[in-house]
Amino acid sequence: MWLLNTTTYRLHFEPDPARASYAILSHDLLAIHAAARKAFHDDVTDDDPQLLALVAQQLAPKIRDCCSYALARGYRFVWIDTCCIDKTSSAELSEAINSMFDWYSYAEVCYVFLTDVGDEDNPKVYASEFSGSTWFTRGWTLQELIVPRNNIFLSRDWRMLGTKASLVKAIERITGVDRDILLHVRPLHSVSVARRLSWASSRETTRIEDEAYSLMGLFGIRMPTVYGEGRQAFIRLQEEILKRIPDQSLFAWGPRTPLSLPGEPVAYRTRPPVDELRASKGAYLFATSPQDFRVSDDYAPVPYGTFCRTISLPASVPPLHMTTGHGIRTSFPVLRVRFPHGTTAGDKSGVQSQDSDTIILGLLACSDSKGHILGLLLSETEGFSVGEYLIGALDLPPKRRRAAVRPRIGHNKGATIRYARTSARIMSVDPSWFSLPEAVRGSLALQDVCIPYQRLQVESELLIFKQPLTWPTAGLFCPCQILLPRWTLAHFRELGITCNVEADENEMKPVRLDSTQPTYVLTLCYPGFADEIVITLSMCPLQGGSLEKPLHVAVSWTEVTIETDVTAEATSGEQADSEPSSSTLDICGDAHVGSWEDGERAFPSPSGRFAVVLQLSMWQTNETIALKLVSSGQ
Repeated sequence: MWLLNTTTYRLHFEPDPARASYAILSHDLLAIHAAARKAFHDDVTDDDPQLLALVAQQLAPKIRDCCSYALARGYRFVWIDTCCIDKTSSAELSEAINSMFDWYSYAEVCYVFLTDVGDEDNPKVYASEFSGSTWFTRGWTLQELIVPRNNIFLSRDWRMLGTKASLVKAIERITGVDRDILLHVRPLHSVSVARRLSWASSRETTRIEDEAYSLMGLFGIRMPTVYGEGRQAFIRLQEEILKRIPDQSLFAWGPRTPLSLPGEPVAYRTRPPVDELRASKGAYLFATSPQDFRVSDDYAPVPYGTFCRTISLPASVPPLHMTTGHGIRTSFPVLRVRFPHGTTAGDKSGVQSQDSDTIILGLLACSDSKGHILGLLLSETEGFSVGEYLIGALDLPPKRRRAAVRPRIGHNKGATIRYARTSARIMSVDPSWFSLPEAVRGSLALQDVCIPYQRLQVESELLIFKQPLTWPTAGLFCPCQILLPRWTLAHFRELGITCNVEADENEMKPVRLDSTQPTYVLTLCYPGFADEIVITLSMCPLQGGSLEKPLHVAVSWTEVTIETDVTAEATSGEQADSEPSSSTLDICGDAHVGSWEDGERAFPSPSGRFAVVLQLSMWQTNETIALKLVSSGQ
């Protein structure tokens, strides 16, 4: 562990942090970036040199001020993440992330520097600057709040606002973290996995992977950090939690609905289509983000023996969760409840169930705050092996639900969340249900099940599905912009070809083809070649009535025109304003770029010894078309 000397500002390596005496700083680096941005009246990018220089200017005083503040209170060393971690070394960064929980627990004091809170702010007031500080919204600051025994909150001018103990009531209201946990009265492991994850559900991180890495210490997890894996990092975290913590509330996330008692109206509808269910992220055991646990803060594990007695099932050993090539294989007490035809929805929509449904519940050894047992709604789908299920079986009508998480400052207390029609994932069951006769209650038995893995697609794969790798003939219409790529212009220079392209720093300015400028002429002069090559790009002159017109290309060699020039055919104003007939399209032929195979066509010279190959393709946006020229011949 590297520590910063508060006197010399030199880094000191400490091999055993548990024996060292040091202070530690917690801050929101993004708040410094935001403050720096205010100095600019225009928009700047994150890597703008002026912005980075201003950030560095503001960061340096903070480091000095932190050292001075700690030194004045007797601390020789201080740890600050911005200067005590070599982030260019992936090995050191991974070690630091895995050790962060320990480092904050070993620190004698943690200074929480709030750049967006003034000296005179009253932290205990509901609408104070303290309550709305961005520090409470960052992912990494959750463990920085919980782990240290002594947190001192400081204003932007390094004035003390209070300690964690003196402000615990306000902090509990802001974050939802129990005061017994904040004050270390109760151990962290006494809190359910679902509740711990719910604390992070409203927090943000700059990197997606940090949603998982910032939570490792709260679960005693150490695992390699792999920046670039995206959402897979949070999946890996849950897999590690599953190996070490016997708490099935890990699976309890997503929309929830109660199992109605006999005689009560039924709020169930038919199952969603299988393909739709497979595409839903709720159909699998593991969540993809802490945000999925935003309504799971009241879930708690139930001792397995107590759980078996509650559901009237003979006692058995707790289930094992095995990772296989097909998915997670485990066993659940499975409750099958059959509902008759024509049951009316419990909400005001009055929708009738389309057929008789069998509700299949994989019961979990956890409950909500009312003591209701939670179950996963299992769905048997065709094409799977015996015992393989997806999660989420009931299509719920849209309804309003109150938020289960404590509202943040700036949000209306008691605000409602509107859920779109979705498949419920969790069902809560009143314990009295299990004392009913089996004919009413449904069958209940321990069963082996397998839940397949969710395949997380990377951005490149998503792009392929959104934009199939086929030539988009329907997109080559005007109005549009035409440009030549930089490598084409560089190729021209190498061959000595001159052209009439207007370029700025070897980059062509796009030329727009529309009703005000329907034609663009590109002229090429090749050394040792007598004729000029003239490439004419235009809106099709024969398509007068439509807003979008096909992109038309003609190539000529000085006075010899290779393509049929259809301009002369459109001399009549009536013909230009009318819709093209089949004979008109025949005249255009393959002059329309949309008819070219893969957007490419060769134009031979009159002698046939030389040819120009044109390639046109979309460029960044659907409006811009890139023209690429490839010469060929003897």
